[in-house]
Amino acid sequence: VQSASAVEIEALGPAGFDFEGAYAVARVSGRRTAPQVSSAVGPRLQLVMPVKEYDTIFMTVESVTLPLQHGPTNWRVTTYSLLGEETVLKDRATFAGFIISGRITVSRATAFTGAIPDAILGRDAVDLTMDMDSTAPLHAGDVFRVAMYGAGDRGFQLYPQSATLHGPAGELVASWLCSRPPPLPDGGSGASGSGGNAQGGPDCLSGFSAGSVFFNASTAVYSGAADGAVPTRMIPMLLNTSVPERQQMRLHLTVRTPPDRTAFLLERWNISVFRGANDTRTTLVSTNDEFQLPLAVVTLLPLEPRPLAPHRPPLVVAEVILVLDPLDTGADAFAVTVPQGFAGFSRVCSDPLRNNVTNFRCRAFGAPALATGERLPPPGEGPGYPRARLDCGPGAGVECMRQEPVVVLVGMPRTTPPPEKNIWFVEATTEADPVPVGDEVAVGQMIGRREIVGFDLSPMPVAVVYSSSPSVAIDVAVYFHNRVPVPRLGAILISAPLSLVSFRCGSVTRGMVRPLSPLSILRCEDSGLAGTLFVRLVLNATLQPRPHLIAVPAETAASTTGVGSNVFEVLLRDAGGRDLDVALNIPGEPLLQGLRASVWPLMWQYTAPTSPGSKQQITVPLEVINDGDVSVHGILIALPPSMVLAGQIDLNTAQGNAGSLPQEGVSVSPKRNSFLVRLGGTKRLMRGMYLLRFGVSAPQDMPAFNLWRVALCGEAMTTDADACVLGELPGEGRGAAVLSVFALAGHDPLAAPQGAQPAVTGKARTCRPGAAGQAFSWLVLLLPLLGATGHGPLGL
Repeated sequence: VQSASAVEIEALGPAGFDFEGAYAVARVSGRRTAPQVSSAVGPRLQLVMPVKEYDTIFMTVESVTLPLQHGPTNWRVTTYSLLGEETVLKDRATFAGFIISGRITVSRATAFTGAIPDAILGRDAVDLTMDMDSTAPLHAGDVFRVAMYGAGDRGFQLYPQSATLHGPAGELVASWLCSRPPPLPDGGSGASGSGGNAQGGPDCLSGFSAGSVFFNASTAVYSGAADGAVPTRMIPMLLNTSVPERQQMRLHLTVRTPPDRTAFLLERWNISVFRGANDTRTTLVSTNDEFQLPLAVVTLLPLEPRPLAPHRPPLVVAEVILVLDPLDTGADAFAVTVPQGFAGFSRVCSDPLRNNVTNFRCRAFGAPALATGERLPPPGEGPGYPRARLDCGPGAGVECMRQEPVVVLVGMPRTTPPPEKNIWFVEATTEADPVPVGDEVAVGQMIGRREIVGFDLSPMPVAVVYSSSPSVAIDVAVYFHNRVPVPRLGAILISAPLSLVSFRCGSVTRGMVRPLSPLSILRCEDSGLAGTLFVRLVLNATLQPRPHLIAVPAETAASTTGVGSNVFEVLLRDAGGRDLDVALNIPGEPLLQGLRASVWPLMWQYTAPTSPGSKQQITVPLEVINDGDVSVHGILIALPPSMVLAGQIDLNTAQGNAGSLPQEGVSVSPKRNSFLVRLGGTKRLMRGMYLLRFGVSAPQDMPAFNLWRVALCGEAMTTDADACVLGELPGEGRGAAVLSVFALAGHDPLAAPQGAQPAVTGKARTCRPGAAGQAFSWLVLLLPLLGATGHGPLGL
C-alpha cells in the first residue's frame, strides 16, 4: 500500500525453512527486477527493492531449503523504508501458504522375472515390489499415484489391474482405482455417479475433473484401459483405509521392463499421494520427489556360444573356452560360477603358457567348494574355487573380452552333472566397493546375468576284457585311447574292483604285466595286499596320443557279495601326479556262476617266415575246471585285427577224462580273423582240458594290438545265429549271446617259443571256410608232456 525500499520475507512455520543461498526475481507492476539480497539467515530473507505505493509485486524465491516436517506453511511479509540508519515499518501481512508435502521413502525394491530374482531388461510380466513409508499420514479416499517419466514408450510399462498397496500385516490398503466404483464429484464414493461404472469401465475416471492429476499435461499419460490388461505409464490407486505416518507399506506391481539400459537410465519414478484429486484444488500430500529408486535391473546376456572344452575328461584341469559379451551393461568385470559338482577354478585361472591375445585376467575367489570326495589343494595350487573374476586389468573393464574367446582353467568333476545342475552362471558386475587391494578378489553389483547350459564330460575311451568265471587266474586286457601325450616318467594308473582277488604286476600263473601294443614301461608298481587294487605303470618314453593295450594278470573271486561297485578306473598322469586323461566307472564283468573255466596262455609252433603268409600253428588250451551248469552254444576265437587264419583250419579237440565237445560245425568270419565253433548235444562243457588247434598266416610285423579273445556264448544263439560275435577292438560289437570273454596276450610270430607244442593223439577234422553244420567229434588226448613245454597249466 505504501512506498518502501526493502522487503522482508519470513517463514513462520513449520520450522526448518532456510533461505541461505537463496535469491529472488520479481516483477513490480510489470517491470522485471532482481532484488538485492541484504540478508538470508534461517527462515528470514531481506531484500533491497524500491516499490511505489499500490505496486503489484510478483516474486519468485529460488533455492530455498524446505523443512522436513510436513504440513501447512505460515508466512509474514513486511515492507520498510530505509532512512539513513533508521528503519521505518511500512506494511505487514501474515497469511497461510502452501502445504509442505510428506516424503515417501522407498527403502527397498525387488523384482522377479519368473523364478529369477532380478528385474531382467526387455521382459514382460516382471513382478516388482517396493517397501516404503511416508512422513505424512495418508487418509482413506486419497489417491496413490505411480507415474513414469523419461523414456516414453521405451520405458517401464505398468499393468494397472495387478497394482496393490499393502500394510505391514499384508492387509490391502489401496488398489487400482478403476477396479472399484469411482469417487462421486463431492468427494464421496458410490456405485455410480457422473457417468461412472461400478465395474471400472472405460469411464472410471469420469468423476474426476479435467484439471485433476490424471489429466494434467505435465504428468504421464493415462491410457484409461477398461480391464487394466493394457500397460500404461501411470496407475492411480484409491486408498480404502488411513495409513499413519512412518507406517511400512508394500507396493506390488507387474511391469514390462525397458528394452535396454539406456532407456532404463532415463526413467524416473514419481510416487505421490494426492488429496481432493476429484477437484481442481488438489493437494499433494506426500511424494518421493522422483528420487532414484533402489532398483537394480539386469541385462540378459547372450546364451551363445556355450562354454567349450575341447579336452574334458573327468578330474583333469581342463582349458575351457568362454566367449563373453557385456552388451550395454558397461560392466567392470565378469563373474563366472562353475556348475555344481565341478572341482572349480585354480586360484590364477588363466593359462600363462597360452597366447593370451586379449590380455585378460582370471582370478578365482569365493569359498572353496569341491566335488564330493575331492580334496582341497594347497593354497595357490590346483582347482577348488567355485567362482572366478575375469577382467582386462585394474580399472580396464571388460571391453578386451567383448565377443573374443578367452581360455580359463577349470577342474572337471567325476561325472557330468544332471541337466538341471549343469549350468554355468555368468554375471556382468560393477567394481567392488571398496575396491579390493593386493591379492584380494571381489566383484560388485550384478548388472547382467545368464544361465548357460554346460557341456558333457568326454572320458578317455577305455574298455576292459576279461573272463568272469569264478576263482580262476586270468588276464585283464585294458584298452585305452589317450587324447593327449603323457611325458616320460608319467604313469598309467589302473584301479580294479574288489570283485577280483588280485590285480598285480605279475603272478605265478599268468606272468607279468605285458603291453600288447607299442608301449615302453620303465617299471610297474601295485597295491600288493592293500584294501584297494591297482597297478601303476611308469613310462619310459612319451606316450603318444593313440590306442594302447595292456594285459594285467589277475584272479577272479568266488563270490562278489559285499565287494562294492564293480568298476575300473584308468588315469594317465604326468610325473607330478597331475591328471591328463581319465576314464572312470568302467563297468567290470559280472561274475558268471555255474561255469568255471580257464583259457591258458597261447601255445604256438614256430615256422620261420620264408614268404608273406607263412603258416604257423596255434593252440588255445581251454580247461573246464568243473562240469558246467550253464549252457554253452558256441566258442568264438577272435585273432588280433592284423592276423588271419590260414587257408584251412585243422581243428583238434582233446580232453582229459570227459567226453568230446558236442560240435555242430565251424564258421569263419568274412575277414578270416575269427571263427565260431557251434556246439550241439547237451551243450554242457564237462570237466577236462580241450585244445583248439588251427593255423594262421604269420604277419611280417608284430600286430599293433596283439590280443586274442576266446568267447563262450549262450542260448541267445538259438534265436539269433549272429549273436555270438566280437568287434575288432575290445569293448566293441559284443553280441547278445556272449557270456564271457577270455583275454589272451598274443605271441611274437617272429620268435620261437621256449618249448614244443603238446603232442596230440587221435584224429583231426579239416574244416574249410564256411563249412558250417559239418559234424565233428574226434578226440585227442592232452599228454602229461604238456607240463614240460613251459606253456601249459602243469608247467605254470
